Amino acid sequence: MPRILVIDKNTQNLATLKTVLLNANLGNAQAASAIESLQALNPGLDLDKLTAGTAVLVPDLPAFNASTSASASGVPLDDLQKLVTQALDDLTADLKSGNATRAAERADITTAMKTAAIKRTLASDADLKQMGADTIKAFDNDQQLAERAERDLAAASTVALAKTDAGEQAPDLIGQLD
Repeated sequence: MPRILVIDKNTQNLATLKTVLLNANLGNAQAASAIESLQALNPGLDLDKLTAGTAVLVPDLPAFNASTSASASGVPLDDLQKLVTQALDDLTADLKSGNATRAAERADITTAMKTAAIKRTLASDADLKQMGADTIKAFDNDQQLAERAERDLAAASTVALAKTDAGEQAPDLIGQLD
């Protein structure tokens, strides 16, 4: 299981990272191999441009000084799980609140469109009547999209939480939805 190193303000590039992470008795070839395995575990991370607070996964290899990094299991992983869970809960609440607000607005407009004065106005002009019908159809479509967004978010949340429970990455949640 990989370990985690959180970059501090004194570790800004590959040279300082090598000093912190690598065992002192490594030869050049061993050090190069260790850095390659570090880069492979952190694709997309520019080891020459590190910023404080960045979490770097460190391979569990003898070339790396284990005392400079923390285990990726246990408390750090539990903390990540809590952060992911809280973020997904907040996102779900925001989505549901927004959907409920828009549903109430649609209901208000639909109710207004059913009043006698508006019905007469819509009935008096073919274009207005079509606009009213198109509006109702758009409202129905919006409601279906809102319901689908909630289902998709629930499914993505389930997958993400299952992956973090198993200690896995969840790189393509959208691809796993219907």
